[in-house]
Amino acid sequence: MRGPLGARATPPDHGLLAVRAAVVQGMIPEIGARAGGERLLQVGIGTSTGVAPTGAVGPISCDDYTAPGDALDIASCFQCEAAPGEPMVTEDACRSVSSEYPRAIEKVLTLKGIHETVKATVLDPPSVAAA
Repeated sequence: MRGPLGARATPPDHGLLAVRAAVVQGMIPEIGARAGGERLLQVGIGTSTGVAPTGAVGPISCDDYTAPGDALDIASCFQCEAAPGEPMVTEDACRSVSSEYPRAIEKVLTLKGIHETVKATVLDPPSVAAA
């Protein structure tokens, strides 16, 4: 999930919004299981905030839209590093909500394509029953 694509301004609470979206995504498998269904979306959740250039790629007739840059590369790498249903967010994104996740685990990761180590926070999201 990427958003908002093509945004001209960044909301001041964008980090908070990104982290909360990641936590909700992490709750989806439990919601499905409680409804008697299968545990769906067995993927990790990577969240990063930052500035990225956006635009169309390819010939004029092509509808591909992209946002390259470290912020998206980091989120993609976090998604691969995180356990299924586990929200992993950047240190910057976590600052605004750190008090809400006292059992969060901090990690320092070396990510492919990123020149410096990156601090990640693995959130322990609330259970669906508590939410």
